[in-house]
Amino acid sequence: MKKILFALTIAGLLAAVLAAVVSGLAERRHREVEIAVDLEDVQVLARDSGATVYETLTRLRDLGATAVGLREGAVSCYLQDGRLSVARGGELQSSFRLTGQVNPRLQLLLERGAIRLEAVYLLTEDNELASRLLEAARLKLGRPVRFIFDSSPYVLEVSDDLDRVLSLRAGLDQREVAMVRELGLRVVARPDNPFVKSEESVRKTMEAFLSLPQDLLSAVVFEGKEVTGFPDKLEVTAASLNEKGIAFGVVEIVGQQSGVTTLAARTGGRAVLVHANAPTATAQSMINAVRERRVRLLYFRMPLHDPELPLSGPALLAEVTSELAQYGHYGGPARPLPHPLQHTALLLLSFLGVAAAAGLLGVEILRKEEPWLWLVPAAALLAQLSAWVVLPDYLARQLSAIAAAIVLPTLVVVSQQLNRLPDNSLAGRSAVGWSLLTMLRTFLLIAAGGLAIFGLTATPYFSAGAVAFRGVKLVHTVPLLLVAMVAIMRFYGPREWVWPELVAFWRRMLSQPVLVAYLFLLVSLAVLAYIYVARTGHAAGMPVAELELRLRALLGDLLLVRPRLKEFLFGYPLAVLGLSVLAMGRRDAYTATLLTLAAVAPVSMTNTFMHFTASLPIILLRSFNGLWLGVLLGLLLTAAALLAAKWAGKKGRFA
Repeated sequence: MKKILFALTIAGLLAAVLAAVVSGLAERRHREVEIAVDLEDVQVLARDSGATVYETLTRLRDLGATAVGLREGAVSCYLQDGRLSVARGGELQSSFRLTGQVNPRLQLLLERGAIRLEAVYLLTEDNELASRLLEAARLKLGRPVRFIFDSSPYVLEVSDDLDRVLSLRAGLDQREVAMVRELGLRVVARPDNPFVKSEESVRKTMEAFLSLPQDLLSAVVFEGKEVTGFPDKLEVTAASLNEKGIAFGVVEIVGQQSGVTTLAARTGGRAVLVHANAPTATAQSMINAVRERRVRLLYFRMPLHDPELPLSGPALLAEVTSELAQYGHYGGPARPLPHPLQHTALLLLSFLGVAAAAGLLGVEILRKEEPWLWLVPAAALLAQLSAWVVLPDYLARQLSAIAAAIVLPTLVVVSQQLNRLPDNSLAGRSAVGWSLLTMLRTFLLIAAGGLAIFGLTATPYFSAGAVAFRGVKLVHTVPLLLVAMVAIMRFYGPREWVWPELVAFWRRMLSQPVLVAYLFLLVSLAVLAYIYVARTGHAAGMPVAELELRLRALLGDLLLVRPRLKEFLFGYPLAVLGLSVLAMGRRDAYTATLLTLAAVAPVSMTNTFMHFTASLPIILLRSFNGLWLGVLLGLLLTAAALLAAKWAGKKGRFA
């Protein structure tokens, strides 16, 4: 039974690892990164620099910018640049009564009593702008709107609130589009969702951008907290994107925009990961977004609040583009990462591998090959297949990956650290050597399992960050609980998992006196558990200390890719100590506690492979850095513990 489950596990994991490796190689060949500047930022920079927008954009292009983020023109922006006048009817009437001066067209209306106090009036001499305003107001505001005069100067009457009218966006300014094209740059479209409620308004909003020439339009990055068409018109947005074959951007780090996952499913995962830097961000943080994660569209925001903006903004852009060039990245259209190996047969074989691993874990825990254990892999496989049939592909894959992230690290720790013990007690150096060999074996097996998890999620949905992270706390806590249970039973409990043994064990446990040392240990473990759980996930329940942030930055500078602190500062050092004293013959609750806490490292490492948007080489390097740093600290900790025991005259407790 065990051999069959082992063979099935290996076969399934190899299928998933193959998908991961092929995906990783394809990613390494995809070196194009679109570096877009925001036109509104460029306008501020031009004003502060005393240059024209055209001159400023030319300068930024020469520094490495490859695209410009364009929004539909807002009424408030046209008001600021003098192309449009806006006022409430009541304001016009009051002004005319006080001064007697007003535009002749409006004066005629006032004299006729045709001005409505609650309406908003827009006046412009631009025919093209007037037409766009009329269409946008009709489609998006859903209120009465009309041309009062259809010759210059044009007057529009909108029966709506002034603030809503000022925030209305009314199509692309073709002069801006022409400028971008003349400079040889591409457009990153920025459609929004406010006021876009009907199918026609969604279609027209998308058409304003998607009607641009194919070679001019790079990608669509939705403005605000919702994608255009959310919540019930996403099929219109998807149809527009599919017809044009354009990718849309998923902005990382910030809260995911509503509708992203659904839109990704309806566009076949044609999405690209976007990093939009904070105004105070450093160049290194933007470079890391491309190097360490799968970002292929860098939306560069200027440090607008910097008093030295004319110097600092372009200098920051130049630093980012030059550093990316040194890492082999170059400017190009924002394209989704390729995932060439997505065969159904490989996916089903991967499901089988996860199911077999669950059965193998049952055998390792019980240390018996009971016939009924066949029900475990059968049930696990049936659950995965049912999810694949009933749920969307990406969700079925994610659920399987979560199951793998629970089963695989538990299986590796139980089989390699709790079950595979030396025949005889070892002396100091030999015990430490055995612990290091065991840790290396554990690391390699966890890496293989992590690659399999990475392969399960090797699709565009995951690489672009379109799928929400799920089960993070689950995969961090369940394996530790299972390891703790097995460790206690191995070193402090009954040898057989049968009812008489279990009942006798709990009777013995409940009859033990409670020592102060045990209470202190229990409280300490409770505090550690709280911190551990609170710090997991992508919306951490407690803040990160300033010292930790500085340590992260220092490690990132020294090692290129910083390891996870819980691995090299906590898990691996305790693993060296715990496995060493285990090899020396110590079998008690303290050993079980050490090995349970040490399991934080393999669990954390497994979770690293579930960061869908992370680059595979970076994941492997991060994990390796955690191992060797943790081993060094663990050797120091173990040496100190042995010296302390010797000095205290208690060396016999470890021998």
